[in-house]
Order: sequence, then C-alpha cells, then structure tokens
Amino acid sequence: MRDEVDATMPAVAKDGSTLFYQVLRRSEIFGLWGVETELRRARPEDAPSETIASISGQRISGVPSVLPNVLSPDDQCIATALTDGATTNIWTISTSSGELKPITDFAGRSTIISRSMSWAADSRHIYAAVEETETDVVLLDGLV
Repeated sequence: MRDEVDATMPAVAKDGSTLFYQVLRRSEIFGLWGVETELRRARPEDAPSETIASISGQRISGVPSVLPNVLSPDDQCIATALTDGATTNIWTISTSSGELKPITDFAGRSTIISRSMSWAADSRHIYAAVEETETDVVLLDGLV
C-alpha cells in the first residue's frame, strides 16, 4: 500500500506488476475547488511513483476526489470522464506515455457521465451511463 496523503482510486495491472492511482493536489487558496489530480503509476506498488498525467480541477465533473479512472483489461490505457465546456466526454490516458485522447464528442449537447464506466473484455469498447441534461430558468413568484 501507498503511504501518501490524498491517494485514491487504485487499480492494479493484470500481472500485478504496476499500481495505478490518483493523488489530489489541493490549492492552499481554494481547497477542493483548486484541486488538480495527478494520475500516477508505481512499479512495483511500493516503488517511488511517477506522474503519468495531470488533470486540472476545472476538467473534473462533480466532486474532484471522484475522478473516475478505469484501467482497461489490457492495461494499455485508463478511461476517464472530463468536462469540455457544458458537456462531459470520455477520454483515454495512455498508461505508457500519459497521452490524453478524446474518444467521445458530445459537442454542444449538455451531457454528464453519471455513475460509472467499465471496459468490455476486449479493451475496445466502453460502457458508460451517459445522461443528457437541460436547464431551464424559471421565476417562482409569490412563494415568499
């Protein structure tokens, strides 16, 4: 196990050789709202870690400490949901290079990835609970 403050969301490679996890880097000024998430790997799990990718708190939909990171069955990438303006898209992060790649494009549609994601056994397909949202502003008159 890791002895690091704010280390969460562990995932172990299929052969047990590598531990992937995330660490929250909180801003002293903004606390949770100024958080950046670092995706790290350690080989073996008790070795010094290296940062694969850093994700700005502005890209994380919802509670920052719950950035969904789902390791593919072939250990080649991690799927995550990142905010792109008014929508949330699914991105992959290469476990070797840290390259981020969008795999969905909901464009102007207001969507969120609700709940979780999971990979198909072939590491080529992802299942995700995608929710379309709309917001209306209404005047509630005479209530107070």
